Amino acid sequence: APVLISPTIPEKQLFPWDYDIVFSSSDTAYTGITNPSRIYDDTYTRINRKDLLAYQQFNFKVINRSFPDSSGNYEELDLLVHDVNGNDQFDIVGDRIIAGPVNNSGTWAGTAFTITFLDSVNLPQPGDVYRLTFQRPFWATDSILFSTASYDSLLDSDDLENVMDKIKVVPNPYVATNAMEPSVANFYLNQRRRLMFTNIPAQCTIRIFTISGVLIDKIYVDNPVEQGIVHWDLLTKEGLDIAAGMYIYHVKSDQTGHEKIGKFAVIK
Repeated sequence: APVLISPTIPEKQLFPWDYDIVFSSSDTAYTGITNPSRIYDDTYTRINRKDLLAYQQFNFKVINRSFPDSSGNYEELDLLVHDVNGNDQFDIVGDRIIAGPVNNSGTWAGTAFTITFLDSVNLPQPGDVYRLTFQRPFWATDSILFSTASYDSLLDSDDLENVMDKIKVVPNPYVATNAMEPSVANFYLNQRRRLMFTNIPAQCTIRIFTISGVLIDKIYVDNPVEQGIVHWDLLTKEGLDIAAGMYIYHVKSDQTGHEKIGKFAVIK
């Protein structure tokens, strides 16, 4: 149905919200509640008081969808009729409807927009909803409200257990003479050897054992959440180079208690 929606200038800047015009089968879906004297149309021209009809009944209502109250209800805009044809009665086609919010004191706050129905044959039907959305910039008086959840509440135990299964040692086997090893490629041979654990929990403990079960080193991990890599220098807890052979690693998450046991080989 052809309907002309015209925001007012400059009062539209005061009410740049999202509105629904909801049509009903009832002719009393909304009844005007204010009788103001200073009303402006969409061109910001003041409308003569004698050309305004207050307390009229409408088969639709205008809802501000931007701000629900504490009960989840939305503000309804008040409606006035601009008696364009001057016959002292509301004509759905021929007159204009003025829509605007009401102050806390119950008085007219300003005109948000006007509604003009252009065709008496193709009027909106019950259940129809016309949506009006303003594109509005941020203002200096705007504020943004954030709500956060604790990190623990976001943890999914099953997902974390699956992540533990992805822990790997790279390279495996570790070949001490590999040319890609920084300590070999470096001309001065002053780089420490290193082996990398991947997909490691942000907070965990890594224990490394010989194949016979002797603990040779322990690594306490406290990384940012997005960093899942830990390097080990292939030194025992006494600072000695480890020997070639097979080793067992044990990873335990500090947050969930999940564990992963694996093995890697060192070739020299």
